Amino acid sequence: MKRRKFLQSAGGALIGPWPIRPAFSDAPAPLAGLGNGFGLAIHDYLPATLDVARDAGFTLIRTDLFWSGVEVQRRVYDWATYDRLMSDLAARDLRAQFVLGFNNPEVYGGRWMEGITMSFERNAYAAFCAAAAARYASADPIWEIYNEPNRDNFWEPRANPAEYMTLARQAIAAIRSAQPDAIIIAPALGHKMGEPVLDLGFLEACLADGLAPLVDAISIHPYVDPEMVGDTYAAVQVLLDRYPVTPPLAVLSTEWGFATNRFVNDDLQADVLVRMFLMNLSYGIALSIAYVAVDRTEAYVPEEERTYGIVQADYTPKAAFHQLADMNRQLRGLRFRARLPSDPADVVLAFEGEGRAMCAVWTTGEPREAIINGTAMMLTSRPVYVPG
Repeated sequence: MKRRKFLQSAGGALIGPWPIRPAFSDAPAPLAGLGNGFGLAIHDYLPATLDVARDAGFTLIRTDLFWSGVEVQRRVYDWATYDRLMSDLAARDLRAQFVLGFNNPEVYGGRWMEGITMSFERNAYAAFCAAAAARYASADPIWEIYNEPNRDNFWEPRANPAEYMTLARQAIAAIRSAQPDAIIIAPALGHKMGEPVLDLGFLEACLADGLAPLVDAISIHPYVDPEMVGDTYAAVQVLLDRYPVTPPLAVLSTEWGFATNRFVNDDLQADVLVRMFLMNLSYGIALSIAYVAVDRTEAYVPEEERTYGIVQADYTPKAAFHQLADMNRQLRGLRFRARLPSDPADVVLAFEGEGRAMCAVWTTGEPREAIINGTAMMLTSRPVYVPG
């Protein structure tokens, strides 16, 4: 399929009115051509929020394309909000990764996150997905079918992989009918905080029900310390190997963040967010999206979820904004080469490209003096970039 060839390509520009600013010259397969493969989640479409993503050096945003925000009456679509968003993204060379969800209770009844399970709901949802793909095909957004359907709070009253697969099959077919070469992610799996390895029961049920040939990638939302994520990726790969397709399914990370609170201050948030992106590259994760651009103040958002932003609610930059912008600058034009031997507490990742080489280095142990590539430095939890 043409879309699979695109996913496996070793680079190249995208065609269309919403181009991506080139970043890594040889982005890691399978999602090559996606700039540096780094994105930022947003919850509003204000120009200032989009500026945060652009100014920090990102090339993608992840956001919801709400069914309930578009289909205001049965089969009557109002695209005004998203047309403005696409225009604003184009002006900033940002690409969209859209989550298609959730229910549409004002038009079709039910509750917003109870799962889309009735046949008339599925038919309407699939029609909405097809209409969205047709309208924005030239922008080539990445489509994600629902968000964290393995979590009971997103698929009430209880997550159900069979119900999800019934919906996903219909929605995927609808998108392909309108945009045959679309990149489609399903499912995006929520990783329960505090669990070191993702529970793979939901994914295994989806794969057994025929998921693999239908999609281009699955996504993990890890929410663990960056250096712990390897166990989850390894377990996912073992499972995917039991349901092989050609080319293999990509494993992506479309949501992962750290709130600033009594456990994580601004400096630590900056450190772990940068390490998140770097560790994902080391595991071949071609698309990584940090949660989230701006701190939230809405009354319905729980207190513990309001401070994931890399800028405050008034757009004052946190340390994470500056450190992520520096990461994007340092690594632009480079590709990941290898993780180099080091002390078990240390991480040394080698990058190369465009006639230069760079190592990103940090420690998960106590700060100490070290010599990296002949350069004397203080090794801390904050990644630093050493030539050579």
